[in-house]
Amino acid sequence: MGAVEAGLYFGIKAAGNSTRSGVGWIPATVGIIPTILITIGFLPQYYDIIKSRQATGISKTFLALDTLGGVFSILALALSPDGVDGKSLGSYIAVVVLDLGILGLIIFLNGPFGRKPKPHPHVVEEIRIGDVKRGGDGVGRSGEGDTHVG
Repeated sequence: MGAVEAGLYFGIKAAGNSTRSGVGWIPATVGIIPTILITIGFLPQYYDIIKSRQATGISKTFLALDTLGGVFSILALALSPDGVDGKSLGSYIAVVVLDLGILGLIIFLNGPFGRKPKPHPHVVEEIRIGDVKRGGDGVGRSGEGDTHVG
């Protein structure tokens, strides 16, 4: 894997430094791909939240730290003596905006202080031992009595 990364690094760098016309799109494309992939990576989370109208199982601490990482990366990029790289800036802004969007949905759907989430429709609720009534001999083997949930 390291050899592939090294090959891509040197190949893209050579294409970017080339005086031939028509190859400048290669480094630009490779710089845009991470932003697209990061955005695509957030889509399933947004889909699940919107579909279920619940924002459960999401670490608010992780989202806050990820947002802060993006903010500090933007600040570091803005204060860089080499100037601002637009492709990197786009990636960091995408992370901050998408993280803040999920945090906003958590607050909107769960309230600022949280509320007990409704059970997910595909999750089977826990059955307490006292709720199970056994029929037949109570052995529970296949064909030797029925187990009823009451």
